[in-house]
Amino acid sequence: MKQYLFLFTLLLSSSIGIAQAPRCGTPTSIDPNFDYEDYNIFKKQWQQQNTKSPIIEFPIQIHIIRNDKGQTDIDIHAIWQELNLSNSYFLNHGIQFVHCGDVRYIDKTDYLIFKSDTDGESVQYCSVPNALNIYITHEVFIGNSLFCGYANFPWQDNPMIVIGYKCNSNGYIFAHELGHALGLYHTHETQFGAELVDRSKCEESGDFLCDTPADPGLN
Repeated sequence: MKQYLFLFTLLLSSSIGIAQAPRCGTPTSIDPNFDYEDYNIFKKQWQQQNTKSPIIEFPIQIHIIRNDKGQTDIDIHAIWQELNLSNSYFLNHGIQFVHCGDVRYIDKTDYLIFKSDTDGESVQYCSVPNALNIYITHEVFIGNSLFCGYANFPWQDNPMIVIGYKCNSNGYIFAHELGHALGLYHTHETQFGAELVDRSKCEESGDFLCDTPADPGLN
């Protein structure tokens, strides 16, 4: 029986096309801190999960970043729509994301232009324990490059998602980053070696998934 971690593979190749997201800033190949041992521990834990439940619910907490005066043009109704659309994509794969309670707000103008290398650590004081924290801001920068968003992987110290509000459309960015937050790599990943077209060594290279075709890259 397939593990929940791998239930997303059909989703990637059809519903949301995770390989078609050039503006996703989730680092893998360029991440010098990747710990293969941590990944394997995470994977083993998932493989030991009880797979009898028809639906797995993941708690999430949404944080909206406003300016210092508490002002924002981020429409909370649009955020709920993004979440609902994402859940519609994941439903057929036995996964749903459940919001913990009220939306939380962070009133700090500096975070409106979110810098992953510094602000990602700074907002941790707002994180809700035992939930996937999702921060909605205006723009997201990784280094000097503008992205629609990024996610930390679940085996990292601070699992979280950051999304640039103006990029939201049809639940795509939400769903894409939620996939990363649950442990999925891009299908064009090469950190572990390029996946061969004949699918040989597909569990040891590329995105580690044999269900997805070998992907030569976004270019």
